Amino acid sequence: MNSLPTPTRFSTHAPDSHEKSADTILHWLVERVAEILDIADHEIDPQAPHAEHGMDSMSAAFLAAELEDWLGISVSSSITWDHPTLDSLAQYLANTVRD
Repeated sequence: MNSLPTPTRFSTHAPDSHEKSADTILHWLVERVAEILDIADHEIDPQAPHAEHGMDSMSAAFLAAELEDWLGISVSSSITWDHPTLDSLAQYLANTVRD
């Protein structure tokens, strides 16, 4: 089993308000999930359930922690189970950071 990667390519700062769109968040999610799961970006289908990409509870918790750092909001470690696709997760997060 691969250990989870250390984030290196991505800023841990919250995006500016004009950058908090669902599309921006989705792009970030696709890149991060691909890196976490050690697969190519093009293999990530934003409308497919996370489990189809191979996401498990450990990688989901890692992603939630990175989202907290990047967006500057509290993110539950169960967020990927509450929003089972990257599309739905990006939409939820975009709405949350706007509030």
